[in-house]
Amino acid sequence: MNLRLKFVASLVVSALAIGGIVFTVLAVALSGLALDQRAAMQASLAEDSGALVLVSLLLIAIVGILLHAAVRAYIVRPLQLAEETRLILGANPRHRLACDGPSELATLATAINALAARCESVQNDVEARVAEAKQDLEAERKLLAALMADLTESVVVFNAAGTILLYNERARQLFDAAANGDGAAEWMGLGRSIFNAIDREVVAHAIDHLHHRLSEGDGLPIAEFVTATRGGRLLRARMRAVGAAPPPVTTALSGYVLVLHDVRSEVDLGAARERALRSLTEGTRAALASIRAAVEALMHYPGMDASQQQKFLDVIQDETEKLGRRLDTSFTDDASRLAAEWPLATVLGRDFMRALQRSVEARCACALTVETSEDPLWLRVDSFLLVEALSDLIHRLRRAGCSRDMTLRLMPSSTRIQFELYWAGDALSVEETLQHENAVMSIPGHLQPLSIKEIVARHGAEAWFQRSAADRSCFRILLPAAVTEPATTMTGG
Repeated sequence: MNLRLKFVASLVVSALAIGGIVFTVLAVALSGLALDQRAAMQASLAEDSGALVLVSLLLIAIVGILLHAAVRAYIVRPLQLAEETRLILGANPRHRLACDGPSELATLATAINALAARCESVQNDVEARVAEAKQDLEAERKLLAALMADLTESVVVFNAAGTILLYNERARQLFDAAANGDGAAEWMGLGRSIFNAIDREVVAHAIDHLHHRLSEGDGLPIAEFVTATRGGRLLRARMRAVGAAPPPVTTALSGYVLVLHDVRSEVDLGAARERALRSLTEGTRAALASIRAAVEALMHYPGMDASQQQKFLDVIQDETEKLGRRLDTSFTDDASRLAAEWPLATVLGRDFMRALQRSVEARCACALTVETSEDPLWLRVDSFLLVEALSDLIHRLRRAGCSRDMTLRLMPSSTRIQFELYWAGDALSVEETLQHENAVMSIPGHLQPLSIKEIVARHGAEAWFQRSAADRSCFRILLPAAVTEPATTMTGG
């Protein structure tokens, strides 16, 4: 029933109620009169019936007007307030109610306006916080992308469904090279599946391993595997779960981080070493067989003439020289492979010498003389590893008594850079030289102890002890020089 019908029904009920009240009052009044008075009253009412009807209609009109005003004030207006309140909650939070009408409804409208203002303020605050959070998230995403772009490793982040969420340029280049022109763009991209690039079964096995390790209580499990791409590129992968709940809850794995390494160069290096070893073994065996045959001939036939003996001696000398050249070549090639495999950096010679001087003075509490070329010299070395090795060598030389007038010198030498350590005193014996060359040291960041001989070999360099003029001894290293000078350099204190 709509509002108009409700109003008409209320008016009819009010009219009937008024008529009933009037009739009841008249009936009560007539019942208390005498018969002649009652007859006179009824005659009077009959004569004035038109006036009574008019008065009744006027009374009903007044009641209708009052009822209409009450309906508008206390029914229509509350409904309008409810409708406008829904408008504030929905389409227009800035809308406000008019504080008119009865004082009670005006008070209600004022309270609703205050509540709407507070809700709008909260909503604006929430929107501002959401916008700020989005900005922070975008800034963190850009920072993470920048950090990943600078990584030397190939990194891919994907969710539990295998959809790629983030990757760096190194990963794109890796799969681009692995594709061999077979559409790498179809492999790597945001929203694409990691299973396009790596076999699904391999990844699923690694995920199962991570779940198992988490269920066993390992808080930071890692799964490692080796797989091949479609283009035949061999990759070594290390995978870690992201968003794993702490044990024993292991059901919330939101994604995975995959770090990839191209092991083709390692495989090629291993194959090259195997070929070099096989070639060296076969060549050495042939040379030794020729030398052995010549020696046996000289031993079993001592009475042969001088010309025959000379021929065998020439064979021994020739094979010995070939064997020496073969060993030298093998050593040079192996040193070059080690230098290519070991990560080296371009360092300014003066910075390297200052770092070495500070390290020695801090470890040995002694003063050193440092001499460098006026022209800038650029080295291709592992600065930390070499500084640690030379500091350890100087420390051992000081304990052995070789501590007077120590001088460090760095000078150019043809296509290399020559490092020299001078000290006053007697020359080292062969035993002492071998002892210093092969003494191992523990270096932070390296799992196995290394000797200075091994460190020099890793740089593809050459080193030796020798006796110099004026009663001074020397340890000299021929270090690799950088091909080009970098645009900028960083030095550390």
